[in-house]
Amino acid sequence: MANLSIIETSSPLDKKIFISGIERLKKMKINFKIPGKKEKYFFTFSPKMKFEELKRAVLDDDFEFLLAERGGAGAIHLIPFLKDLKIKKRKVLIGSSDLTYLGLYFLESFNFPFCYGPMLSDLGRDDFSKIEEKYFTDILNKKHFIYKNIKGVRFFKKGKGEGRIFGGNLTLFVSMLSFFKFSSFKGKILFLEDVNEPLYKIDRNLFILKMKGIFDEINGIIFGKMSKCFLESSKKEFLKIINEYFKDKNYPVVLFFPSGHSKPNLPLWIGGNCFIDSNKKIIESRFSYD
Repeated sequence: MANLSIIETSSPLDKKIFISGIERLKKMKINFKIPGKKEKYFFTFSPKMKFEELKRAVLDDDFEFLLAERGGAGAIHLIPFLKDLKIKKRKVLIGSSDLTYLGLYFLESFNFPFCYGPMLSDLGRDDFSKIEEKYFTDILNKKHFIYKNIKGVRFFKKGKGEGRIFGGNLTLFVSMLSFFKFSSFKGKILFLEDVNEPLYKIDRNLFILKMKGIFDEINGIIFGKMSKCFLESSKKEFLKIINEYFKDKNYPVVLFFPSGHSKPNLPLWIGGNCFIDSNKKIIESRFSYD
C-alpha cells in the first residue's frame, strides 16, 4: 500500500475524529506518518509552524501522498512560504475545501496531482461508508474514476465535454484569482462546489468568473452539491442563476455532483483529464502525472 503523510494546513481537527481517522488508516493497513510529530494528536496555530510541517512532508522522498487533516481556514497563509521550496519529487495532494488553495498552487507551480476528495476528518466519521473507503484506496492506487448514474446528479445542459478538470471550492477559487495568476482555462472542465454560502454570494462569485471570461473558454462545468447553500424550497432560484450564466453555452453543465462538502465525498483528479457524457450520464476523472 502507498506511503501517506498527514498534513495540517488549516483548522485543527477534533481529537476524537483525529484518533478515529488514524484508527481507520491502521485498519486499512495504510503506511502513514505525521511529519515532525510523535504525539498521537496535535495541532499548531502559527502559519510558519504549519509550513515547516508541510515542508518536511513535501521533501520526504519516502512518502508520495499528502493527506490533509481537515478543511476550515488557514491554508492561504502558507502560500507566501511556498515560493522558495526546492521540489525534487512530485507528491499527490489529497483533500478538499480549504485545501483548494494549496492543491491549486502546487498543481500550477510544481505540477503536483491534486485529488479533490476525502480528508482525515472524513475518514474519522462514524458514517464513512464502505464505498468511500474503496474510493480512498483507489486514490492511493492512482486509479481512474468513472461515475455513472450517480444519485442526485443532474445534467442541466446536455452534451459531451472533455478537458483537464480544474477548480475546487468556489469561494476560495474566486479569491485566489485576486492574487495568483493561473495558466489558461481554455479547453478545461471547471469544477466548483461550496458550503454554507447564500445564493447572492454564489451569484456574485459566478459573475466574477463570467467577467473574467472563464465561462467562454471552458469545455464544460461540474457543480458540487452546494451543501447548505439553499433550502430545497429555494432550489428553483439556484437553477435560475445557473440558467442565466450558461443558457447560451454549448457545453455540458452538471449539477449536484457529491464531491467536497458532501456525503459521500467522491474524489476528482484535479489537473487530470475529465470526460462528460450527458446521454450516458457519465463523468470520468483520470489520474495524470503529465
